Amino acid sequence: MQNGVYPNGLVTAKETAPLLRVSEGTLRVWRKKQQGPPFLDREGRIYYRYADLESWLDKIRTVPDQG
Repeated sequence: MQNGVYPNGLVTAKETAPLLRVSEGTLRVWRKKQQGPPFLDREGRIYYRYADLESWLDKIRTVPDQG
């Protein structure tokens, strides 16, 4: 992911879904269950900070044993 595409650092749920390769419905379920990446709710409009998406992906990443 490279943030140059999103100059203000915010992406909508519609833009986020393909970045994470999930549906908008999955994002909605994650929000209701307090799972998934952090999000902003601005008067009912959902946004994700691009930096938060990258951090969340790093957090859930699995690194196989090298040995």
